[in-house]
Amino acid sequence: MATLAYTRSGAGAPLVLLHGIGSSRHAWDPVIPTLAGHFDVLAIDLPGFGDSGLLPPGAGPGPAALAAAVAGLLGDLGITAPHVAGNSLGGWVALELAGIRPVASSPLNVIGAAAGLAGLVLLIAGIVRYAAARRHRR
Repeated sequence: MATLAYTRSGAGAPLVLLHGIGSSRHAWDPVIPTLAGHFDVLAIDLPGFGDSGLLPPGAGPGPAALAAAVAGLLGDLGITAPHVAGNSLGGWVALELAGIRPVASSPLNVIGAAAGLAGLVLLIAGIVRYAAARRHRR
């Protein structure tokens, strides 16, 4: 399995952030401080991107193989059913991930193949609104 680089911050329910094609986990840097106030945030570099290693020889480079690598990392970290948000390719990987392992069953299961920065901003705004509403209900 590929060695995946990730950034982890915050506390609470785990939230996995998956970047789009040609990007890295640092695409999420502007919103991580806000999200980390509500969640245990893991921003992951997909295999072959950012600081992550390549997929092993023979593994196809498609979203299913990328999701399997992310699932392996989550297993290694003991994360069983995270919330998942993805942008562009990360959204597709998030869908594949949901098909091979449990993800959180709450409405925060935002799997957004967002179109550009405007879609990403709307995705993050929805996540923050949801977290604030959950905190207010407690």
